[in-house]
Amino acid sequence: MSARPCKPDGHPWIVPYLTLPNVEQALDFYGRAFAFRPAVVLHGPSGAIDHAEVVWEGGRIMLGPESEEHTARAPMTSQVPSPIAIYVYTEDVVHRYHTAVKEGAEPIEEPTVMPWGDRIAILADPWGYKWTFAQNLADFYSHVEGLGTR
Repeated sequence: MSARPCKPDGHPWIVPYLTLPNVEQALDFYGRAFAFRPAVVLHGPSGAIDHAEVVWEGGRIMLGPESEEHTARAPMTSQVPSPIAIYVYTEDVVHRYHTAVKEGAEPIEEPTVMPWGDRIAILADPWGYKWTFAQNLADFYSHVEGLGTR
C-alpha cells in the first residue's frame, strides 16, 4: 500500500487563506475584478458559504467567513491594515489594473516598471486586502549575486 500524498493533487505547497465577512460577495468580486475562477464552494447548514477556493494559473487561495469561533477578521472589519499583500503574476498588468478598478478595487499604485524588472500595479479589494499584480519584463534575478537564477 502506498502512502497518501501530503497535499491534494493540483494544490500548490503554499495557499493563502483570506477571512471575509461575505464569501459569496468575495467570490463574485474576485471573478469579475481579478479573473479568478472558483474551484471549491462548500455551504454550511445555514446555506451560507463556509469555505471556498479560487484558482489562477496554478495558484490557489482559500476563502472563509468571519465567525464567532475564529478570531480572524478582514481588514475592513478589524480596521487594521492587512500586514501582507498577495503578489500575482499576470500576462497584462495594465488590463488587470483597469478591470479591477472598474469593478471596485481601490487603486494604490498605477502600473509601474520596477527596478527588478516587473511591471506592477497595487490595488486593495473591498475588504482591505492588498494585491500586487505583476508582469515580468526583464530578467533581474539571474544577475543578483546570491539569488541564483529563476
